[in-house]
Amino acid sequence: MAITFDGQAMFGDGPSRFVMGGMGRFVLPPFASVNDTERFLDVVSSGFTIQQTGWLVAASAEGVWALFDVIRVAASTGATGDLVDDTGRMWAGMRMIGFEATGPIEGVDDRWTQPYTVSYRAFPGG
Repeated sequence: MAITFDGQAMFGDGPSRFVMGGMGRFVLPPFASVNDTERFLDVVSSGFTIQQTGWLVAASAEGVWALFDVIRVAASTGATGDLVDDTGRMWAGMRMIGFEATGPIEGVDDRWTQPYTVSYRAFPGG
């Protein structure tokens, strides 16, 4: 199944894997209250992160660069959309917060690849 973000199949048909990051609440460290009891300040849900790693795959180096440029724009603008992973699981309202090429573009004949990592974050309340 093709991986899509905001309705776009911007990762080509290369392999990818998804890893869930931490999730929970944002809590300030304990402080002493007026009656000397230790208290925590529970501020807000911290949301959660997803780390996607994989390979951009295209028939030419130019094709890999085209995929790279689409992802770069989405990450640099903090695009928000639904993420559908390779199992068909949809993660609604994810924000793309990072993109990194983790190796060089390499190719043989009509198979060109580049490893990458993309980071997404679900922010509380949308």
